[in-house]
Amino acid sequence: MKTLYVLRHAKAERDAPSGEDYDRPLAARGRTDAARLGSLWQIHPDLIVTSSAKRTLETVEQLTARWPKPVAIQAEDKLYLAPAARLMETVRTFPDTAHSAILVGHNPGIGDLAAQLAHQTPGAARERIRTQYPTCALATFEIAADSWSLVSPGLARLLAFAAPKDLANGTGA
Repeated sequence: MKTLYVLRHAKAERDAPSGEDYDRPLAARGRTDAARLGSLWQIHPDLIVTSSAKRTLETVEQLTARWPKPVAIQAEDKLYLAPAARLMETVRTFPDTAHSAILVGHNPGIGDLAAQLAHQTPGAARERIRTQYPTCALATFEIAADSWSLVSPGLARLLAFAAPKDLANGTGA
């Protein structure tokens, strides 16, 4: 069994000083949301793989700032605005020594990937993922495989889905 966390970056500023979307930093709310998620997180993954964009890197920085032990982090240029298919290909290359991993990316790809993985999950959580994947939203999947190379929607089971508003209210789907 593997555990995959699919995280959309936290709320970013509308513009970057450079004028490039890739360079947009987190907004104050984004820093707060990512830090709150990190402080509430009870399990620490073996690996974080993230887009190399400024907002995803800052999300990871805020998320992990108070964790008791460091986590291996890989930033990959190819994940910037990547579609779901590229994200799935990336997950399938994770080292099998990692039992749990976080994938951090951008919409629409990150939400599309989560929706694909959750397609067999009944109920409100799946519908929420399919229709809206807000900034700093996190889906947690149990993968019924011993190798990341086997990850597919048929082997994924949605365990939880939470957005920043859920964390503030103490709820989650």
